Amino acid sequence: MEHRSENAHGTLWKVNRELSQIVPAALSVATGGVVMGATFFGMPGAVVGAIVGAALGTTAVYRRNEQS
Repeated sequence: MEHRSENAHGTLWKVNRELSQIVPAALSVATGGVVMGATFFGMPGAVVGAIVGAALGTTAVYRRNEQS
């Protein structure tokens, strides 16, 4: 039973580490996407910019983690 607990703890630690890298990157790129989208296309552009920015930020973190 203790072995399962260690595996669960290790998995939670990995997920926490991933999220601590993904969330700031996704938020920063999404913020830039909102500003650029709103500047050029108004509110619909801001929404699309947020979605695309969050996706790009998340993808960048995953690619960086795969290379290391």
